[in-house]
Amino acid sequence: MFFRKLALTLAVTTALSASALACTTVVVGEGATADGSFLVARAADSSALKAQHFVIHEAREWPEGSMYRTQDHKGATAFEWPQPAHSMRFTTVPNWQTQLHGAVGFNEAGVGLTGTESIFARDDALAIDPYNKASGITEDDIPDVLLSRCTTAREACALLGRIIEEAGCGEGFGVGFVDSKEVWYLETGT
Repeated sequence: MFFRKLALTLAVTTALSASALACTTVVVGEGATADGSFLVARAADSSALKAQHFVIHEAREWPEGSMYRTQDHKGATAFEWPQPAHSMRFTTVPNWQTQLHGAVGFNEAGVGLTGTESIFARDDALAIDPYNKASGITEDDIPDVLLSRCTTAREACALLGRIIEEAGCGEGFGVGFVDSKEVWYLETGT
């Protein structure tokens, strides 16, 4: 028990002492909490004066062949992904002016995710395995695409991995996923 508390204390201390210009993710498993809860949190690297607000995306049905297009939301790339036949109800917390970068959210199945932590790779690594800056998925798209359809944290993590394999990622990021049974973390380097 001492080592669990020590590990949690070190993780929180590290997160709180990190540079103010860096997003920091904290993921705590059930073995590190007194009641077996999972904790997933993220500190944002943006200004405290950048207002956010809570948005509820209602469940809806999508016609066959419908696509999620990031350009419909003025996103960073031309990423596209098929919409689910039934989109679950979910929440996001975007910037109030731009409505972009939903950052965090939960869906009606109890799946939650953190906003992304920016990850940076060395130039020599990116020369071998570059980002797909034209049409890869970015942090602006992740909550809308995953929370609309995934029923477990594991499924959300696996789907993001599949999207990265098929469409690429437009930037480096790390994302935490949580549900009532598991917590997952996916990080891209290149």
